[in-house]
Amino acid sequence: MQLAGEVTDFKTQVITSAQVSSIPAIKVNPFKDQICKVFSWNKEGLFSFEEFLEMMSVFSENASLSIKTDYAFRIYDLNGNDYIDQEDLRNIILRLTNEMMDEANISVLIHYILDEGDLNNDGMLSFSEFKNVIERSPDFQKEDGRDFHHLGIATHEIMNMMLMLLVCIIYVIPIVIRERRKYLEII
Repeated sequence: MQLAGEVTDFKTQVITSAQVSSIPAIKVNPFKDQICKVFSWNKEGLFSFEEFLEMMSVFSENASLSIKTDYAFRIYDLNGNDYIDQEDLRNIILRLTNEMMDEANISVLIHYILDEGDLNNDGMLSFSEFKNVIERSPDFQKEDGRDFHHLGIATHEIMNMMLMLLVCIIYVIPIVIRERRKYLEII
């Protein structure tokens, strides 16, 4: 990866969102645009070296679950209102299902997700509610008695997909980065 522009002063060099999005582990992520937005504080999507390192450290296997949960929440808060609301959930589902689910089924899934995670019944997930969902994640690994198979996907599977994406952020991306580093050391 080359820096954007001629290198004259490393403190002023930036990496573009397009360059970050070309990293193999991020390239396949349906939230790559949001990852870039969350980690780059520059409105033009430019990363300082420090921001790039911060992103890599959050994706590191050494980062704490609480740090990873904090960043995952920001990534899922697509509209930036400090909640994962129904609009965010709709867009998350569309991204995770490659826009292959109809609106009626999306509404049912949103209702189910909020039924499971929205503790104060305000129609959205706050950070503390999201954190609670993450802490309870093993509960979503088993069938809970609700039958939504007519949707073509069990509703708990959407929560599992959201959690799997978090797992990718927490565990898989660091492995890919580590393997990439090993590969680059060889050549």
